[in-house]
Amino acid sequence: GVVNETLRLYAPATVTERCASKDIVLESEDGSIQIDLKKGDVVHFPIYSMHRDPEQWPDPETFKPERFIGEPTFHKYSYLPFGSGPRNCVAKSLALLEAKLALLHTVRMFKFSRCDKTKVPFEMYYQNNFISPKDIILKVEKRNP
Repeated sequence: GVVNETLRLYAPATVTERCASKDIVLESEDGSIQIDLKKGDVVHFPIYSMHRDPEQWPDPETFKPERFIGEPTFHKYSYLPFGSGPRNCVAKSLALLEAKLALLHTVRMFKFSRCDKTKVPFEMYYQNNFISPKDIILKVEKRNP
């Protein structure tokens, strides 16, 4: 839950896009909205905004790892830190495994806490549709074995 919620709030890519391979009409479930796409049209998906949609994520700015425990209550395409479909990230499983193992071993060996230089909330740096923290300053102490 912690890794998934972190990726929801701070997905590295803020948008993704797809190019229509044929003419198609996209339609909302209730038919009230229709969008005509022509072959070659590019569709942008605003991941940053989708991950903060209050219809899918109640209290969207709050860090709540429990959102990912049990059956999902959100639409499957409202969470896209690795994209989706046949063009999704091929290394998604490996990346998640590596992140979880790194987090596990880091927290096992070190204790993290705020210090007087810690900025809350921390500032983000946006460049070329990618997001990353400007800096995160914490107090780090080695745990006793």
